[in-house]
Amino acid sequence: MEYALGTSPNRGEPLLLPRISPDRRFIVPVNRESTDLIYVIETSSDLQIWEPTATRGVRQAWPLSLDPQPSATNTTTVQLTLPDEATFVRLRVELP
Repeated sequence: MEYALGTSPNRGEPLLLPRISPDRRFIVPVNRESTDLIYVIETSSDLQIWEPTATRGVRQAWPLSLDPQPSATNTTTVQLTLPDEATFVRLRVELP
C-alpha cells in the first residue's frame, strides 16, 4: 500500500492517506509511478455489499471526473464526490 499511495514506510504521513473531506469527497493520493497497479474505489451503505465507484486500470489515466491533480511530491490526488447513499468508502489496490 505504501507504494500504491506514494508514501514512505519509514515515517507517518497522515496528510497523504485517503480521507473524506467535509463536502463528502473521497481524496486519495496515488503514486504517479504505480502504473502497474489497479486502483478501485468502492462504496457501501451497509459494509456488506461493496460497489466499484471508480477504477483505474494498468497503464490507464484516472477518469477526468476524478479531477486528477499532480502534487509537488510524486503523487497525484484524485477526488471522488460520494453518492448520498454511500456511508462507507474504501480503496482496493490489486496487481493485474
